[in-house]
Amino acid sequence: MSPPERDAPRRDEPGPPREVDLNVLVVDDDPADALLTRIAIEQSRYQCRIETASTDDEAFERLVQLDTAVSTLILADRRRGAETIGTLIAAITTRLDEATTHIVLLSGLPPSGDLSPGITAALTKPFTTDDFEQLVTDHINPKAP
Repeated sequence: MSPPERDAPRRDEPGPPREVDLNVLVVDDDPADALLTRIAIEQSRYQCRIETASTDDEAFERLVQLDTAVSTLILADRRRGAETIGTLIAAITTRLDEATTHIVLLSGLPPSGDLSPGITAALTKPFTTDDFEQLVTDHINPKAP
């Protein structure tokens, strides 16, 4: 009996490197949360260039290094010490193309009420690879893998 055919390769199967579908910048001052976020993204069906930062200053340094021809998703923890999501949003929106840059609020609590202007969506931590893929499909829609 031959093995069943599959529509798509499994996430863990090696294959030729693909072109990057999406830049992802994780801004979180908790290294464990940043690592869990990175793992969920790496296991997705999207080929992502992932950068991490623990402060707003680090986030800006990483952003200027990203390919602007590809959409950028910024996953920012709502609580990062003295830094607030509002200052990060203000600085990012004045420097980057809003059409290709998407800010997603990360929080340990479910979102309450409407999202602030400049925020594309919210994810509750910890999130799964399926949650990440659904976010990308619903809000960012990069070129199909």
